[in-house]
Amino acid sequence: MPTIHDEGLLPRGKERLGLLALTLLAFCTAVNANVLGPLLPFLAGEGLGVDAEALGWLLSATNLASAAGALVAGPVVDRVGRLRPMLLGMGVMALALAGHALAATFPGLLALRIVSGLASGVAFTSASAAVADLVPYRRLGGAMGLFSAGIFLAVTVGLPAAVAMARSGAGGWRPFFLGLAALAALAAAACLVLPRDLGRHGASGGGILLVLRQPAVVPVLLAVMLSVGAFFATVQYAGAWLDDSRLIRKEAQAPLWATLGVLSALGSIILSRLSDRFGRRTFLLVTTAGLAICIGLLGRVQSLTGLAVVGVPLALLGAGRTGPAQALLAELVPQALRGSMMGVRAAAVTVGMALYGVVAGLVVQARGYHDFLLVTVATLVVAYFLLRSFVRRDL
Repeated sequence: MPTIHDEGLLPRGKERLGLLALTLLAFCTAVNANVLGPLLPFLAGEGLGVDAEALGWLLSATNLASAAGALVAGPVVDRVGRLRPMLLGMGVMALALAGHALAATFPGLLALRIVSGLASGVAFTSASAAVADLVPYRRLGGAMGLFSAGIFLAVTVGLPAAVAMARSGAGGWRPFFLGLAALAALAAAACLVLPRDLGRHGASGGGILLVLRQPAVVPVLLAVMLSVGAFFATVQYAGAWLDDSRLIRKEAQAPLWATLGVLSALGSIILSRLSDRFGRRTFLLVTTAGLAICIGLLGRVQSLTGLAVVGVPLALLGAGRTGPAQALLAELVPQALRGSMMGVRAAAVTVGMALYGVVAGLVVQARGYHDFLLVTVATLVVAYFLLRSFVRRDL
């Protein structure tokens, strides 16, 4: 007879509502993390002192604050449960986002970015752990894939919406943050469908250090950091390469990124379910190898047809492995440490993307995009062997 854990904590209909609420939360936190880049031209004209250099400070402050919030939140959500820190994080983030509409100086905007980053780190960590608690492991890859789709939809839907609102002339960029604040509040309210004591263990399970001492955690974290950083840096620098190679000019790239964003979301939702059938280890090994092959072939693309043949599976594989990797990490630690694990994972991925972005910039500037792709393939080979060597059974 199936156990309660096998069947999940909630009836399937209510479980789906909870997952959709958590996906909306992920969407809001991802938009918050990435929205300032596309809005730079509009911010620069408002006397806030936001130029390209200042934007770097704003982006770094947001991401570092988010990583700090994730690390701090992990042990807390193991002790008090997932729901209360999640609601607190989303509430503070909503207030900080609303405050963006009133920002009159660069220091004020910077302070709001730090607060919103901290709060989003707390909320995202709580939500990640909530997914792992809510859904039994045999279905967790697909559930984490749906949750991660919120991140990819943020790039496809949220960021273009921000630019469209800023261009509309109806108050510039500021009304967008009011709308995002309202959406964050809605996501928090929707999460009330979750059990109030979800993930509450009453005492800290040992926190971050104990998580890092668990077998295979550090190698798998490193593999995740490398593969996520490699994928996002490849995409980040592809626009300039497409323009320089005259495959697609910058002014004509918007439909391409929209299409790849939709494919990424679909890959996260659909492909991640395969990990529930074939096992997380097997799925991640296959997708890591596939990602390395696609990136290796990307440097040889010389036509739009070739770009489609390589780019479509690249987007699907890169996004489709995100949820299963999270599910695998959740299973590497006891349930009482899942919050801490998700906090460490969120912080590690944020730092990994930042560091890999710096390395990518140096390699692209010194050697060009093609040589950077070779470095990326080598990085993915390392990630593949870390997973193969340290995860010995198919979880």
